[in-house]
Amino acid sequence: MDYFSRDGCRTATGESAFNDFLLENAYVAKGRCDAPEECWKCSGEPCNEHFHLMICYQSPKTINTAMSFFRQRFNNYKNIYEHHKSKASSYMISDILALADPYYRLPGSKLPISLAMSNPDAYVKLKDSIIDIIELTDDDNLQPAKELIERYRSRKLYKRVTEQPVSSNVAWTQELWQMDEEKIVRDILEQSDSYMNLNSSDIIVDKMEMHFGMKEENPVSHMRFLPKSLLIETRNKPEDLPVAIKVDESNYECDTSKSYLQRSIRVFYKKLDGDGIVSKHLKDCFNALVERVKSECTQDSYDDTASLSDSVVDFGANINVCTQSPTKSDVEESPFVSNTKKRRMNGFGETLFKSAIDRLDQRHR
Repeated sequence: MDYFSRDGCRTATGESAFNDFLLENAYVAKGRCDAPEECWKCSGEPCNEHFHLMICYQSPKTINTAMSFFRQRFNNYKNIYEHHKSKASSYMISDILALADPYYRLPGSKLPISLAMSNPDAYVKLKDSIIDIIELTDDDNLQPAKELIERYRSRKLYKRVTEQPVSSNVAWTQELWQMDEEKIVRDILEQSDSYMNLNSSDIIVDKMEMHFGMKEENPVSHMRFLPKSLLIETRNKPEDLPVAIKVDESNYECDTSKSYLQRSIRVFYKKLDGDGIVSKHLKDCFNALVERVKSECTQDSYDDTASLSDSVVDFGANINVCTQSPTKSDVEESPFVSNTKKRRMNGFGETLFKSAIDRLDQRHR
């Protein structure tokens, strides 16, 4: 909570997710485990019907606050951590370290940056200042890394060319999401004109995924709550603690979201493109790929429908399609109705007709 609060306050969003209310209303109680086969507590110790101690909250006054917290988590990822400027900066720093890795050695260990985790003494020296150290190191081999550092400091970041939202309800976007990043880059280059001189190393395909904390699921639906009347029992011994339960979404449906997971595919271009010609061409190539995937999914759907209609069983060539209720002659000529049922249907129809005539006579009288 304090991390979300810090990041929200220290950025341009100006939002804070920290709320003492949740901490002040947190209790320990028993609860049924959602996934006993994956839970270390249930697998490590014998549990009473998979009940064990959990952190729970007072119901109903903390439910809205909990949902607001998870929504703020999503907003932080959307506006800070996964923002296209933040991602471009992250990719640039990664490239700076990759360019310096073959030539720069960490002091005291002679290890490259990529192997720092194998030596604790070297790893603790790998701090944010590594960018400054690379910039000040006198080595001509580090010149490409230094040039990228200069570009990073001048805020000439990698450019986000385009972004395609991915919906769980749209088949072709799911098909696009299943494609790996390298294949998307290859398909983009296939759509590109040769005179543009695009290389795979110039393109970044980023699959962005943001959620409330549990992918497609509502995280509050996995929390446990206690009514106010049972809070006094939270002072009991562990074996005598009350049982906290889930709260149905119908009790806070105005605070729920239509979807808890958001996905999109973004394309970044690494090189500087002052007039934007290459970026526009790259966007057109990606849009051509999108249209191709869309048409392939549409064709597959059409083929499935056609095969389904071809598999319909033909019960006979003389079947008539009725656009209204069957008449008496239809019933008598039908090969699918037994003679006994025909007599019953005819008698039932005559009875209904007579009762209708009688009602009309009474109305006119």
